[in-house]
Amino acid sequence: MIRRQTNNKVQSALAIVVLFWLLATTATAKNGVPHTTKPKKQLASASTKKNGKFLLHQPLHSLPHACINKRDSGSKALATSLRAGGSNSAEDAPTARQLAGVLTFVGMEVALRRAFQAAGIDFPAQLAGCVLLFVILLGAQLISPGTGDAWATALSPGATFLTKWMGCFFIPGLTMLPLAPSLGSPWEIVKALGIVVGGFYYSLALVTYSVLGVRKLTGATTGTTATQKQPKSTIHKGNIQKKPYNEATLAFLLKGTTLFGLVRLGLHKVSLFNGKLNKPMESLFFTFATISSYVWGANLPSQFTKVCNPLLTSAFVTLALARTISSFTKASFTDILRSYTCKNLHYSQIGAGDLLLFFLSPCVISFGVGMFKGKTLIAANLPAVATAVLVGALGSMVGTAAAARVLNLGGPHGQVIRLAAVPRSTQTALGMTIAQMLGGNVAIAATLIILTGIFGGMVGVATLNQWGIHDAVSRGLGMGSAGLSLGVVSIQGEPQAFAFAGLCLVLTAVAATSLASVPVIQQTIIKIAGGSVPAAAATMANAY
Repeated sequence: MIRRQTNNKVQSALAIVVLFWLLATTATAKNGVPHTTKPKKQLASASTKKNGKFLLHQPLHSLPHACINKRDSGSKALATSLRAGGSNSAEDAPTARQLAGVLTFVGMEVALRRAFQAAGIDFPAQLAGCVLLFVILLGAQLISPGTGDAWATALSPGATFLTKWMGCFFIPGLTMLPLAPSLGSPWEIVKALGIVVGGFYYSLALVTYSVLGVRKLTGATTGTTATQKQPKSTIHKGNIQKKPYNEATLAFLLKGTTLFGLVRLGLHKVSLFNGKLNKPMESLFFTFATISSYVWGANLPSQFTKVCNPLLTSAFVTLALARTISSFTKASFTDILRSYTCKNLHYSQIGAGDLLLFFLSPCVISFGVGMFKGKTLIAANLPAVATAVLVGALGSMVGTAAAARVLNLGGPHGQVIRLAAVPRSTQTALGMTIAQMLGGNVAIAATLIILTGIFGGMVGVATLNQWGIHDAVSRGLGMGSAGLSLGVVSIQGEPQAFAFAGLCLVLTAVAATSLASVPVIQQTIIKIAGGSVPAAAATMANAY
């Protein structure tokens, strides 16, 4: 009992430190954190024409995971990575610098996770790693001006690579949806969609008008500031149809899928090594199949990907292949899905889903690099950013929990479904973590988050226009908080708003996870959703 109370205190302390970091360190940056980057003359720069193509420029340090290559603008790298997971690079394979960065993030995640497990601390190791990385970079910058920037530059290629392939790491959550608890009748599905649609408008209004009010009070805007838009003819003209991944990458992945698929089917006919090769070959097949279907879906025309996200395309293809494998083997469809994500990282048992999910945590840690790069932008608009982050994180979770209870989502025994809906307005990687902490089903949570992003990307900008919101900062923070990744992409034509949207997306996710990890807040959210704390704790083991 004493150890449990101590662990709760440690969790609360860690969460409070994270929230304090979100506010206090940005204030430190505002008061003059030394840095070597040249001060930007203007937040949003105009488009220029080069080789007959219009390019949209954005300061590299103002966006999360800004591309280090001077040939690519930071806004283009972030926009393409959020839209489909990649950039218009001829090289999709990792370079030595990218691999070094990825290994650094993986090493941090493994070390922190093991340390937390040994200490009995039930706090997300990836979130602690994100904060720790930011603190290290900021501390190095304070002690030796330029050092933090140099380290961030060294780690940025790895962060950019993880961001490029980040979409693949969400797919297992969707693929496991057939194993999730049933929503019940079609009426329950309507309720869930109602929470997605109504929740988006609620979050967008809550954050946008809160930020607008704060900016009016601080004299930062009169509410009539025109959003800096690029002319329609100059927004990535000539580049928008370029595919996120090159054809050689897709061809390689398809060959791997075909090869390991045939080997897996062949092993069903001819048993080798007492069947010990069956699981590894099946895992390799599904790994290649999941990634190749994602790349294929991302390369489809933008008109299609706006409606059907590549994550959904890949999940559908993966499920279809699982059904095909089950028809040729003795394994049932359910057994194959359970084997796809079996939560075992041993080389002989690891599933394709386990391997992909493993990289979600290093991805979250890499957010610390983007946070460090965006410290100047945050500090310059600290009241507005702090309002958007705290209101968006706590307000969305509490509001969604209340709506799920009022609608009685999932029926009298639908607690795991109601809790899965709580993080629907949180970036997918950390939203899945929040769902697991609360005792919600991760697959349902991932689905609702993705649907929220798709809907937000489709109607968000038009909604802000109809509401008469023209302040660029308010528009960007509102879309970043409510519209998630695809919402950020939809506002990329407004450079100033786009920069704030990208930062708010990450900051809100970090704040939401921090708040959800505080025992008092966690228990309150569970009670609001109509659940009992002991029951919620019992469901955590079955969150996947």
